[in-house]
Amino acid sequence: MPSAPPTEPGAASGDPRLGAVDALAASLVERARPLRLDVAREQAEREQLFRLRCRAVVERRWAAPDAFPDGLEREPVDERAVHVGAWRGGEAVAAARLIFPEPGRRLPVEELFELELEPAGAVVQVDRVTVARAESDRSHRLLATLMARCWLELRAAGFALGVGIDSPAMLRLYRRLGFTTSVLAPPRAYWGEERVPVLFDPAEASDALWARLGGAAGAGR
Repeated sequence: MPSAPPTEPGAASGDPRLGAVDALAASLVERARPLRLDVAREQAEREQLFRLRCRAVVERRWAAPDAFPDGLEREPVDERAVHVGAWRGGEAVAAARLIFPEPGRRLPVEELFELELEPAGAVVQVDRVTVARAESDRSHRLLATLMARCWLELRAAGFALGVGIDSPAMLRLYRRLGFTTSVLAPPRAYWGEERVPVLFDPAEASDALWARLGGAAGAGR
């Protein structure tokens, strides 16, 4: 179970902006039906997401196919992570991973970039964000909806800040969508590219994001 976050800036449940973000996220997930966005609760569902991750890694040539003899991209930290997916019918079409902070245990991003996230114990690592190539489009609607479902899971555990490990291209995409991001350290080689640790505070997202995603929830911000 994730540890309870401290009631510090960015994690305070009294921030009125967070309610607006929660409402918009719930609206996006609801409007995505019949696409199902949920936590993978069974091993078979998790393996579907690991298989989707593997396909993405091979397609992008971040690793060779023979690095995954079982066709699954996974690592030890997956055992304690929460896996969020999108399913169209019985097929997984998007995946993401949430790693919650735990007392006395550093997040993988902290180990990789030799940093300490602040506020301590209040930031959730959100990574392995994957959308099936056939489901991608110029509006990045499924990506936004996947991140909305991750946000709801993160909020249900009492958190309000996320950190990812992103390539320059993904960082530009998130900023173009309207997310407020902070780069926390210089780039390092990771998964075949130079990547940086990026802090996300959805409560600080720009008005452009709400205008793009729309809906009554966004209008009430």
